[in-house]
Amino acid sequence: LGPKPKIIDLSKFAGRIVDEALAEEISQRIYKGCAPLPNIPYDPQYRRQRLAVEVKRAVRTFFSIE
Repeated sequence: LGPKPKIIDLSKFAGRIVDEALAEEISQRIYKGCAPLPNIPYDPQYRRQRLAVEVKRAVRTFFSIE
């Protein structure tokens, strides 16, 4: 959603069991921390929501959560 990668501190999640609830928390943390650029012709709110969905899917896939 921006011109360069953004580092987001996820250390508060260290040591937790990776499950659906954790995937949701991580996606919401990233959702709240992103700021879509205004020069893209798509709705910024949609792009933020889409990012949260993609992050949740990535966590679920990486950790094989079903």
